[in-house]
Amino acid sequence: MNKIYRVEESTDTENAPLLKTVLEENSEQLVNSWDYFAYLLHAFMLETGFKLRNESHRKPDCYSFQYELANQESSDLAHCSVNIHRIGPIMTIIGNFHGLEERVSFVSSTIKIGDIVCDQRYTNLRSVSKEFKDKIALPLLVKMQEHHGLVPFNILQFPVEILVQIAEKLSDAKTIKSFIESCRRFRQVSEHPLLWKTLFRRHFPLKYKAAVEEDQQSEPNWHQLFKAAQREELTKKRQADGRDFQGLDFEWPDFELIEPPFSWIHFFSI
Repeated sequence: MNKIYRVEESTDTENAPLLKTVLEENSEQLVNSWDYFAYLLHAFMLETGFKLRNESHRKPDCYSFQYELANQESSDLAHCSVNIHRIGPIMTIIGNFHGLEERVSFVSSTIKIGDIVCDQRYTNLRSVSKEFKDKIALPLLVKMQEHHGLVPFNILQFPVEILVQIAEKLSDAKTIKSFIESCRRFRQVSEHPLLWKTLFRRHFPLKYKAAVEEDQQSEPNWHQLFKAAQREELTKKRQADGRDFQGLDFEWPDFELIEPPFSWIHFFSI
């Protein structure tokens, strides 16, 4: 059962499916922490929307990967590359866009391998994911999409994982309502299990931990779990205020009155 969606959600005991696949397919290459770090970045590139153009190249102090867009046919023309240079404990990562008439580089050199990989296990994945994607992966994605005529660049072209990261930060009820009603794509994002899993983990961490540790045959319904936890919290709050509505039909207040984390749940009645 896959309870993890994004690479950055991997834990000491369980890797995200994509990262697990990458490590298994390249197990013979994984000798030290540097190898694990390089293939972690490779997984981030795949997650962002790329596919490997050819085999990776490894030198004593440098890894090199070449990529194309995942949804484009292979071409000998424009592509991008990620080069990972080891300079002592610091990793310098250079992302290059190789266009027909243009070459652009993006650099990140603030990542210490010891902060990310220890004893073949990953830590601080959220921070390294943000650092790498903001400075390398997403700028390369924009350049590749521009080259293939996928312009103007549209937020709807983002992978669902990125759109969920945007949606989960919406805490104002009116903004959420506008987000949901703006287009079909955002409506689908608002119903995606990854969004509700993230919200459930953030606002009800103890209940989330209990749900993850349960031996279930299928993925939990994160929306229903969030909804039940939210109802329980509202009931406790009303009882503490001397307003016990137990036994009465529950009616949601107008969305303007609902405070986070309750604003999201108001718009759905699954």
